[in-house]
Amino acid sequence: MKDIDCLVMAALKTDLAKEKYVLYRLRKDWALIVGEAAARHSQPYRLQHGILFIHTDNPSWSHNFLTMQGKLLAAIGKALPRKNGRRLVSVKTLKIFHGVLEEAPEAKVDERPFMPRLDEKHRCPFCGVPLIEGEIICSACRRKRDEATRQKIHQVLKKTPWISYEDCRHTVECDKMTFTDVKALLGEWAMGRALDPHAKSVDKAFAVMLTRSLSPEQLSDERIDAIIEKERSRRTYVPASGKQLHHKK
Repeated sequence: MKDIDCLVMAALKTDLAKEKYVLYRLRKDWALIVGEAAARHSQPYRLQHGILFIHTDNPSWSHNFLTMQGKLLAAIGKALPRKNGRRLVSVKTLKIFHGVLEEAPEAKVDERPFMPRLDEKHRCPFCGVPLIEGEIICSACRRKRDEATRQKIHQVLKKTPWISYEDCRHTVECDKMTFTDVKALLGEWAMGRALDPHAKSVDKAFAVMLTRSLSPEQLSDERIDAIIEKERSRRTYVPASGKQLHHKK
């Protein structure tokens, strides 16, 4: 794809819009990608979450596409827009179906590629800017909201490190993926402090409660020390030479 495609992709704010534009370009350049013969019997139908759905006009062509799926993915990958060598949208899987091919519409003089459309009547509930079709909140406010949510989860975990996702939801409205990610990052930091030879007992207890989801009532000095030592051993590898190699924190 050309440089203009990269500019268009940069203007698109949602993954849905980007995939729609890439599908538009794939359909337009399909004959160049797969060859004239294959293009007469096939058509990209939908692109969703990295999966490209392709329709063929008979089972034989479906079989042909399935047998050369690797080559097809490589050819499609070369046609995808890139920026600094990185693909802006990826096609990871092909789904081949025997279906009906749509007739290509006649080109119009004022034809334009898929572009983001702003809806003046549909505005961001936080800052009031017009939203792109398919959005419910603008990208800037979404980033601020997500960061605020992560900060709230962080504060909850610092106060009650043993808390579960189900209990955290009563305090912070969040999804499980975000909760798990924040907890994992905080847990790695906390365990790093606990493994320090001069770590305080309170730091060790915090790391154990956070990484093992144990409440204070479930802890004892012996249990904390055992878990810390087990974690220390897990992060240390002793090869046959006897020289210790420590994993990077």
